[in-house]
Amino acid sequence: MLLQELTGYLKTSINNGPEPRSFRLTDRYLYFMLKNFRALLIRRKVDKQYFVSDFNFQTLPCVSLEKSTLMDCNCLPSGVGCPLLRSTDPLPEILTSRNNYILNYVTDMYGNDIPLTTMQEFKYSNMSFYKKDRVCCFIHKGYLYIANNTDLEKVTLNAVFYDPLEVTDCDGNTCLDPLTSEFPMDKELVDTLLKMSYQEILGVVNSTPQDRENDSRDESAQANVKVPRQDV
Repeated sequence: MLLQELTGYLKTSINNGPEPRSFRLTDRYLYFMLKNFRALLIRRKVDKQYFVSDFNFQTLPCVSLEKSTLMDCNCLPSGVGCPLLRSTDPLPEILTSRNNYILNYVTDMYGNDIPLTTMQEFKYSNMSFYKKDRVCCFIHKGYLYIANNTDLEKVTLNAVFYDPLEVTDCDGNTCLDPLTSEFPMDKELVDTLLKMSYQEILGVVNSTPQDRENDSRDESAQANVKVPRQDV
């Protein structure tokens, strides 16, 4: 479903609802709400171990890599630290479930899977005779790290991202209209997404007249205050 279809539905629902009103809803505000509720619904589904289809996932087809270490210090002597590959840029934020990142796969350019682990498990595996040379990947401080293969130049990553438009921007298409982008989620969740967003907006809209009414009362009260006369 296109993002502009979702935002258009919400605007129409508010302006033509039970109590029609004119209220300016920016696309930025609507998108902020939609992406938050989308993340909530998908996370709930994963935590309950329900099936999450490919419609929720997006792909970063060419994640560039560079040689690095786990140490943040740039003044380490040459040869110190475990040689790793790290993504040149931080990854767009990946949604997390109760147990791990909601990530489908990481592969090299030949389609070979690179299993996802954690930084702690990677450190422990270095002490294992059978696992110390295994190629694996993990995410640390927003970067993707590849262990035990320093020859790779790029990898492909498929995951559920918190901000779908941030992934779209990674394509480098500056002429892209965000509203014409697909909003990646299961169609069965769209109804719930719109209902949650509508209720949230309705709460904001309904609170606005009350605030204005309170302000008017305060102004009227101040206007009716009599200032005592001072005799000179």
